[in-house]
Amino acid sequence: MNNKCEIVIYPNDIIHPKFGGVGFHIFHHAHHITKDHFEQVIAKRWCEMNPSFARMNDQWDWSKEMWNEVVQHLMLLKDTKTEVYQTTWNPKDTNEGKERADYAKKVVDNLEYLIRERGAFNIKYYCMTNELSMVKWGSLRDDLPKFKDYHNEIFKEIKSRNLDVQLLATDA
Repeated sequence: MNNKCEIVIYPNDIIHPKFGGVGFHIFHHAHHITKDHFEQVIAKRWCEMNPSFARMNDQWDWSKEMWNEVVQHLMLLKDTKTEVYQTTWNPKDTNEGKERADYAKKVVDNLEYLIRERGAFNIKYYCMTNELSMVKWGSLRDDLPKFKDYHNEIFKEIKSRNLDVQLLATDA
């Protein structure tokens, strides 16, 4: 049995007019790497690939030190103009009302810090949850009113600060 096949790519044939090219997953900041490894491997590959968009994972409760490390890595984007969507792993399970509004404030505090205070201008979208997960994988698919309420709270907070970030419903 022959399992070989030929794949032909026609780069001038646009299949979808909004397709922006190669994407990239910004994940290295969540793991310990040396400065040398970052500069000699990750940064070089990033610049060689020159991705048009990237997904960046975060945790809502990271310290300022962690966010500062993220910003150092995002500075690669200045040359490549890569658009980023930030998505949270393990969003905090909150009750409707003040508790959820406070969570939304914390999320937008993080976005505002990255964008306005640290200059990470390419963060264009925020995805509240990776694959509709909260507590366990995909659990919010069975509670769409709760999912919607999170988005409403985050949207209100983004708008109140006039922050140029759009919401991405889910990356599932």
